[in-house]
Amino acid sequence: MTNVRVFLSSVEDELIVDSAVLLFRSRGDVNEPSIISAHREDVLRRVGDDLQLARRVIMVDESVLRTQNLAIFL
Repeated sequence: MTNVRVFLSSVEDELIVDSAVLLFRSRGDVNEPSIISAHREDVLRRVGDDLQLARRVIMVDESVLRTQNLAIFL
């Protein structure tokens, strides 16, 4: 079983990809680690022989993130 699902789009040469993200982050200066969960919906577009990311929507499960300096891409 996987957390990635792929669907055909109504637009030719595009795919919709759903996935779940779980980020575990531990910083040396903070005792408590951060856990962030989210749902991600990507649109992949075929360009030549490649698939390229055309759009990404990330819906985080919490309304307020209680972590500092989050500088990574989900």
